[in-house]
Amino acid sequence: MKYMAPSSKLSPMDANKLKNLRLNIDIIGLTVIRITSSYIIAFPALFQQIISVYNIMALFTILTVDPTRLPEAATTRIKQKQAWVMTIILLPLLVTSFGVITWSSHLSLHPLMFPSIGAMISIWMDELLFRNILQPKLRKLGFNKYVAIIMQSIIYASIYLVSGSSEGLVLTALLLGLINGWFVYTYRSLWPPMAISFIVHLLILGL
Repeated sequence: MKYMAPSSKLSPMDANKLKNLRLNIDIIGLTVIRITSSYIIAFPALFQQIISVYNIMALFTILTVDPTRLPEAATTRIKQKQAWVMTIILLPLLVTSFGVITWSSHLSLHPLMFPSIGAMISIWMDELLFRNILQPKLRKLGFNKYVAIIMQSIIYASIYLVSGSSEGLVLTALLLGLINGWFVYTYRSLWPPMAISFIVHLLILGL
């Protein structure tokens, strides 16, 4: 009787568990790194480079394992159009509201300057991570849509809280997270929230 060596190939169930484990670890890793980014810049350059490489690899893993997290993967042209129309309608009100927060907190508006490529990438990655990856993940964990939106907004605002930013900036980040979280949930479109985030960062939060 011929001896058959045991197969080392994972069963579909085990492979799926391993995939979800990788996904969860990378989501947690990216979130923790983003929140503590103000401290990471004090570390040696080599450590920062390692963290940068991990960020890219983890984001690539998430988007590969779960392609629905790609921007616009779950939306339609009608939803995209509705999202842009709503953005155009709400943007003056949003900028005014954030401006009032800035004024009441005795902060100064940032001059309109063309941001660096690194700053633009950072904004894109924040929206992708918090609104398009973390928020749906919280929904999958059993939280309803409102709790998921609020939780990712609080986590996003904690970036500014941990870095020692003023209460006005923390509140602005919190409101930005709530608004963009609602946009992504309602329209399944990430580009309009990115545009809103870009303008708010340009005027108030700084780039």
